[in-house]
Parts: sequence; C-alpha cells; structure tokens
Amino acid sequence: MPLVAKRAGAKVASVFSDLKQRVAPGETPAPKPRAPAADAQPSPGRPAAGEHFDDVSEPRVVGRNPLSPDTRPEKILVLHVVAPRNRPFTGVALGAALRRAGLGLGAMSIYHYHEEGDPPDGDPLFSAANMVAPGTLGDDDLADMMTPGITLFLQLHACDRPQRAFELLLETAHVLARDLGGRVLDAQQSTATNQTLAHMREEMNHWLLRHRPELLRRKAAK
Repeated sequence: MPLVAKRAGAKVASVFSDLKQRVAPGETPAPKPRAPAADAQPSPGRPAAGEHFDDVSEPRVVGRNPLSPDTRPEKILVLHVVAPRNRPFTGVALGAALRRAGLGLGAMSIYHYHEEGDPPDGDPLFSAANMVAPGTLGDDDLADMMTPGITLFLQLHACDRPQRAFELLLETAHVLARDLGGRVLDAQQSTATNQTLAHMREEMNHWLLRHRPELLRRKAAK
C-alpha cells in the first residue's frame, strides 16, 4: 500500500460536500479538563451564483490525514464536465463513459485514473466525482442518478508525475465531454478555453517550481 494511502486515516465523509474537511483541534478549558472536541463536520457545498450549479462539491484530499505533520501546502487543479442545460447526465451513461475513459471506481466511492502499468492500489494520477454533494459515484449512486456534471481533480501536492497527470486530465475531460455531449468548465465554472488551460499549466509549473522543485529537476535530467 502506498505511503499516501497509509496516511488515509479518517476519510472526508462528503470528492464531496466539502471534500477538504479539517479536523478541529481539541479544547481543554480551565479549570476542569475536558475531552478533545469531536472532528469538525463537512461544510456544505459552495453556493451557486448566476449560472453556476448549486451545491457543488469541492475536491477532496485523497488519502491525506488532516493530522499529518507534512507542511507542504495543498494544491488541487479542477475541471468540470457539465451536461447541457435541462439535460443532466444519467448515472448509467456517466459510469460507462468514465470506464471507457480509463477510470475505475475506487477509494471513497469515486473514480480514479491509473496509467497502464501502475499498481491498481497505487496513488491515482487524478480522480473524478459527482459535482453535487456528497460527490460519490458508487454503483448504488449511479443506478438512479441524474447529475448536472462531474468534477475532475488533480492533487499537485501528492502526485509524483504532476505534469503527465495534468495532460491526461485535460485529455480525459475533453474525451468525457465528447462522449457525454457535455462541455468542459474551469474551477470557476467558466468555459475552459485554450487560454484558460494554458493559464492552468503555467500556474501548475509555477507552483511546482516553488513547492516541489525536485520534480522539475528530475524531469530536466532525463
């Protein structure tokens, strides 16, 4: 089992009411000590605005223990694949499209992408979840699901091949959009234009240079 998976611990309950749940610190008020406070509950999905979708779930941190001493900041890249207005994706069609695109159902009842040759229980290059909280895409969820779209997300802070994963994320988003008759939106739910995607790539490289320069040096040395 990979290191990130070993750190999983208690998973976020909601990739999604708020998939980045935090554990609240315990309190010990004086003068009489009390037991630590219970874990914080997931926050509701972020509110919609204008043409944005309601109750959109946010990308969860896959396999990360909130109590981990790791100080590296989190960085998650997000794309949405959304259905035409008033024509939501059915769960059956969505599940089939995800499998055709190379994703498989896994941890937290969401879909994950592993490249051919990667261990099936290894850390995914990216993942996919229902846009609507709680975000799960298990078989029972898909059986009678109608959803406005799905969220694809890549965890730069945890991925060992982030640049490769990013290109596969873009490719898969467009494959799913064509297959399902949908369109690709960015994290702000605006159309993901070529300019938008170029900005995402630039943002990713800037973040890697600042926080994970060893990956860029390793790639340059090849």
